[in-house]
Amino acid sequence: MTNKDSHKEKNKNEEIKQTQEELKKQETSDKKSTSSKTAKKTKSKKNVSKTKHTCDEKLKEAKNKYNELDDKYLRLVAEYDNYRKRTLKERMELIQTAGEETLINFLPIMDNIDRAKKSVDDAKDIEAIKEGINLIYKHIFDFLTERGIKEIKAVGEPFDTDLHEALTKIPAPEEDLKGKVIDIIEKVKSQVKIPVSLKMSHYFSNLGRFIERLSEKVDALVLFNRFYSPDFDIDNEKLFAGHIYSSKFEMHIPLRWIAMTHGHLHSDIAASTGIHSGADVIKMLLAGADATEIVTTIYQHGPGKIKSMLVELENYMKKHNYNSISDFKGKLSLKKSDNPSAFYRVQFMKYSDFEK
Repeated sequence: MTNKDSHKEKNKNEEIKQTQEELKKQETSDKKSTSSKTAKKTKSKKNVSKTKHTCDEKLKEAKNKYNELDDKYLRLVAEYDNYRKRTLKERMELIQTAGEETLINFLPIMDNIDRAKKSVDDAKDIEAIKEGINLIYKHIFDFLTERGIKEIKAVGEPFDTDLHEALTKIPAPEEDLKGKVIDIIEKVKSQVKIPVSLKMSHYFSNLGRFIERLSEKVDALVLFNRFYSPDFDIDNEKLFAGHIYSSKFEMHIPLRWIAMTHGHLHSDIAASTGIHSGADVIKMLLAGADATEIVTTIYQHGPGKIKSMLVELENYMKKHNYNSISDFKGKLSLKKSDNPSAFYRVQFMKYSDFEK
């Protein structure tokens, strides 16, 4: 073997050795890479497992919170239902026994009146009778005062419509004016055979009694008529017709008087003025009206408004399970009210005090 061949063999061995070393390095590097990937996968699996565990805990916590709130809601509903039933029962008992204490406390007064009545027949001493009457009066006065009823000063005071109520009629200034409206109605009734309806205003003293008298002469009354009201144009300084259309706030006057006279009249009664919706119709029927008249709302919205108002009425009756209008007509009238004083003008004082 020559030196040249020996040198080639040596180089070849070195190349083989170098290649083997590179292969080892590559193998070591691959092992390290594989180990790193495995570690990452293991770590990722641990993170997923940890996240899943956290979600499960939060879901369990949310379910427990829901069950707790649901339990509180059911308990609250049950408590409210028991409260409603209890208060309803107490209210019924209060209604049944409300006047019991008052009547019991009034019995001694009745005893005094009864004794006074018996003594009057044989009494010869007028002063003693007067003294007895004064004592009974004082007893009644003290009885009312103890229950918060106080006398409103009226004698010698200016007439105040918020406190006082006219109970008598002023005599007519002329004999020919007495009963004038009644005379006209009787003449009309004598000339026709059809039912006669009278549309009247509310500008009368002792209005309730006057309505009752008129109901004896006609077949129906309409409460109330709207009179022509002029207005001024201040820019052009001219007169023009004001308030051509009614306002829904005008309905409260006929509403009040229909409710107060329901069940006391001899004729049918119709509501007019300020009726603009189905709700307004329902209110008039609850007051006791037999019919309602509408004009302004048809002018403003067209004839189709009648249909929508009837739909409102039908929905109301379905909601309250009424089969006919007679089932609820007059339900909120004075005659059926538990608080009759709410219909009188003295109630205005409550709102005046509230505003202050």
